[in-house]
Amino acid sequence: MRESRPTVAAAPLPPADETLWSTLAHFGTVVGFLPSLLILLLVGPRSARVQEEAGRALDFALTACIALVALWVLGAAAGGVASIVPRGADLPFLLLGFLIGLVAFGGWVLVVALSIAAAVRVHHGASFRYPFSLRLVERLDPVRRRPRPMAAPPPPPRRSRSARATSGRDRP
Repeated sequence: MRESRPTVAAAPLPPADETLWSTLAHFGTVVGFLPSLLILLLVGPRSARVQEEAGRALDFALTACIALVALWVLGAAAGGVASIVPRGADLPFLLLGFLIGLVAFGGWVLVVALSIAAAVRVHHGASFRYPFSLRLVERLDPVRRRPRPMAAPPPPPRRSRSARATSGRDRP
């Protein structure tokens, strides 16, 4: 039989390690969403800062991956159409595929530039919010999972006395 070991809660990260892991989460976006995801899952529960920064980096990486895959599919579709149409009519589709490829490359360069800018800013102790990013990842922070208290409905509008007095007489 196996011995069951008692689970020990992971110690919180020192500030220097928080900075390191937060920086790596943003810099890892250059190669995709996997580094940010791993940092969020493995190191995030030990530090609120790492969790927040890795979550933002993962949101941005997923947004970038979705956009770049969509552009890749559009470019492949344009190339596929160019291979089907007759020889003289394929030039517009080839140009469209080329332009889509240029846009995808420009998007990747933008992702690299923003990831490096985020890594540098986080390394210097500040927080970084990407200018465009879908909020796809829910953070693991239990404070954010609490439901918001519902506000009481507003009271009905009060009618003036003259409106109350005439409202009953005007009806047939």
